[in-house]
Amino acid sequence: MNIAERIKNARVAKHYTQKDLAELMNVKSTTISGWELGRNEPSIETLKKLAQKLDVSFSYLAGVETEINANNDALTWEDLG
Repeated sequence: MNIAERIKNARVAKHYTQKDLAELMNVKSTTISGWELGRNEPSIETLKKLAQKLDVSFSYLAGVETEINANNDALTWEDLG
């Protein structure tokens, strides 16, 4: 599973629309769509923010872990700076 699929799966699991997530992230809904379609990828900083907003681990979004409900201790926010 790639980053695009992980973002979409995490968004859907939270029952957010693309518009909902866009508002939380302070971006346009077309940006969310682009990430989910794999047209572009969010920066590391944006992935960290996405993980927080979607209540998943950074490791999951980055592809280090395979489970959406993976243990958030794998990479802590302190580890990421």
